[in-house]
Amino acid sequence: MVASPAGDVKTVKKLLSKETRGANLITASSGTVLHMDATGPMSSLLTAVKETVCTMPERALAVVEGKDLNSDAF
Repeated sequence: MVASPAGDVKTVKKLLSKETRGANLITASSGTVLHMDATGPMSSLLTAVKETVCTMPERALAVVEGKDLNSDAF
């Protein structure tokens, strides 16, 4: 951490990036946003969507394991 007082921001960023990198082995980023809005008549559809969304992580994990990737990357 000698670089910090010297003002070498690039070195500090490189060090922090290296030291705080998690288990993510895949460099491409992914994000999911889900917004659901429904009224009374749509309740059965909303329930079906919630059940489907709840099974998605299990299915994604099966794909990750099927491709022999580290499950910590998920």
